Amino acid sequence: MRANQRLTVNIREYYRFALAGIIGFAVDAITLRVQIHYFGWSPYAAKPGSFLLAVCTTWWINRHYTFAARRTLPQTQDRQEAHGLFRFRSLLQEWGRYVSANALGAVINNGVYGVGVSTLPWLYRHPEVSVALGSLAGMGFNFHAASAWVFRHNNEVAREGLHTGAGTGVTRESSGDTK
Repeated sequence: MRANQRLTVNIREYYRFALAGIIGFAVDAITLRVQIHYFGWSPYAAKPGSFLLAVCTTWWINRHYTFAARRTLPQTQDRQEAHGLFRFRSLLQEWGRYVSANALGAVINNGVYGVGVSTLPWLYRHPEVSVALGSLAGMGFNFHAASAWVFRHNNEVAREGLHTGAGTGVTRESSGDTK
């Protein structure tokens, strides 16, 4: 792919990633508010559950929308096999990479959130604003990690030996991946 085409793809992915982040923010903020308002939890106790639900949401969106062209699951002639144990294991590995890649982003995100609600009384009363500040702080790092490591192109993943299709009878050549 030529450099200008790749830049266009990266910009498109970045905008989609940002949209997924906005949706993740909404899930995080709404879940946080529900736990605080209806269950009487403190903003600190409510944050882990709301953040986990937001991470699950953004992973799904990024997998199926933002980086859909980079899917790491091969296209096989035997779809039954691709949807069995191999598919589950591959999804679990991708989820693990996503969570790992976003660990530093989560530290940044939650650090900004924690500093905000613990130092400014207004942010303690309106933790959604602190969620937004934390989300923005971690987004740049998270995009780079997702783009460079989690949702790489099939041929890049296969070349580095992270996804070989071992035990499935599937190879890059048999999957039709000729990039």
